[in-house]
Amino acid sequence: MILNLDQSIVNSEKKLWDEYVTKHPESTPYHLFAWYETVNRAYKYNGHYLIAKTGNKICGVMPIIHMHMFNFFNRYVALPYCDQGDVLADNLEIKQKLIHYAISMAHNNRINFIEIRNKTKDEHLHPNKVITLSQKVSMTLDIPNSSGALWNSFSSKLRSQIKKAKKNGLSFRIGGIELVEDFYYVFSVNMRNLGSPVHSKIWIMEIIRNYNKNARIGIVYYGNTPIGVGIIILTGKKAFVPWGSTLKRYNSLAPNMLLYWHFLEYAADNGAYFFDFGRSSIDEGTYRFKKQWGALPKQLYWHYILINKREFDSSLPSKREFVEQLWQKLPINIANLIGPYIRKHISL
Repeated sequence: MILNLDQSIVNSEKKLWDEYVTKHPESTPYHLFAWYETVNRAYKYNGHYLIAKTGNKICGVMPIIHMHMFNFFNRYVALPYCDQGDVLADNLEIKQKLIHYAISMAHNNRINFIEIRNKTKDEHLHPNKVITLSQKVSMTLDIPNSSGALWNSFSSKLRSQIKKAKKNGLSFRIGGIELVEDFYYVFSVNMRNLGSPVHSKIWIMEIIRNYNKNARIGIVYYGNTPIGVGIIILTGKKAFVPWGSTLKRYNSLAPNMLLYWHFLEYAADNGAYFFDFGRSSIDEGTYRFKKQWGALPKQLYWHYILINKREFDSSLPSKREFVEQLWQKLPINIANLIGPYIRKHISL
């Protein structure tokens, strides 16, 4: 039996959903209901959260967000604004049934395509035409159960880089909603400089509210000035860092080294054994930065199941560089004003 959670029964099933997700070995914090609540409250998108049951026991889940732009460009995304959102199931048969149910639902609702983000190349599960992109990897690290053991596992060169940041007069603070303003100051400037529309401040606040104690903001300060920021989310024994940013003019002080050390320290001392640095492209700057911590690449596969659309537009990446160059020239107040209205439609 497959249930499509609508607003009338979400609350009764939410706890069971989160319990199943937390126990599943392939789960991420993005699979939890908190991600849907954040997307819904910040960007007003609705979701189809599919549950497969045997009797009263959950045996699989598929989280889907329905994204659209003024009722056009309809697509289902599992999941937007993060690296992974795959079906979680007890076995491949249940996984396939959930995907088939989503495809049937997409046909009925005139959806163009379904996007599924995962770490498995499983196009055989999809009966429709599938386009698979695999340009990105997830950088992950297995960590010991104490920050002391973690520190001792680092090379002397890595430890010296972390110490250098401290000697440069940098300090670190970790907290919650009270740090949103400092976070957003650095985050928004960095996104503008990268040529990317920024998430809304409401999005950041909803992440912290909905994940509660499992989401923390980390800030690196130079004096009283925030110069490096990030968010860490815990689920079960896993830690994920979906966003990290630094102000370029302070990079010589190594704020990113202090930021990630304290996130790793926090994860280890709070029972995590697995740390996800987020996605990167092989051999680019962020890839090399994460690799120095001992992180290993795990291929990401983003599958696009075509529904009411015969072809997938592969020209978008070629247009991206031009748009980025234009965006970098915007004054920060203008970028922050219009950026969130654009960012809500970008599933990356």
